[in-house]
Amino acid sequence: MKVFVILFMLAVFFSEKLGTFGAKVVGGHEVRPHSKPYMTSFQVYGRHLCGGFLISKKWVLTAAHCFSVHPVETITVVLGAHNIQRHERTTQRLKISKVIQHRFNPRTIRNDIVLVKLQRSARLNKFVKPITLPAQNRKVKPGTRCQVVGWGRLHNNLPLSATLQQVTVSVFSRCRRNMICTGTFGVRKGACKGDSGGPLVCNGVAYGITSFVIGGCANGMYPDFFTQISRYRNWIKKVTRV
Repeated sequence: MKVFVILFMLAVFFSEKLGTFGAKVVGGHEVRPHSKPYMTSFQVYGRHLCGGFLISKKWVLTAAHCFSVHPVETITVVLGAHNIQRHERTTQRLKISKVIQHRFNPRTIRNDIVLVKLQRSARLNKFVKPITLPAQNRKVKPGTRCQVVGWGRLHNNLPLSATLQQVTVSVFSRCRRNMICTGTFGVRKGACKGDSGGPLVCNGVAYGITSFVIGGCANGMYPDFFTQISRYRNWIKKVTRV
């Protein structure tokens, strides 16, 4: 366990130096258009910033660090999208009413979770639907195969993806407190810059929020880190009544 902690601390140090904090999916594939109706794209002046996911008509869940640079009033929430570089009739573009954090610490990246309230309710249809969340403290079993979904980079130096991508990864048995770790050691698969805030989906349930990668995207050595939603489920219910 001590070895894991030391490796984690070193990896976080180097990840910050490499600028990979705030993780297109690497090693994955394009999803069937609009098969992930819960996905949202947070955009600043039409450019994708982070992912997120709808949990009710008025609330979106995402990573807290996505709001560390740009003022809330400059950010638009885009729902019902597949290709974010095209005008699609299925999309809804909404502004943000409120952002509620849970004691986020940007230095340690602890509590990297935020609730975003929309200015008006989303119109739910086959292109825009909420995703299910786990019960309080419910864990996803090690070895479970889950999907990372997002519009992030295909690799470190490549541009953001225009179309929504996903990659399948496996959950590790050990991780930092209040987080889920995934990876495919020796295989270049995982999250990358631009995937931050998107969901880790296991058996149709959003168990994690993409938080950060270390040592570069999908390096095959270090795990990817996701905020463990079930540790915050009671807080989410209290704030949103969802």
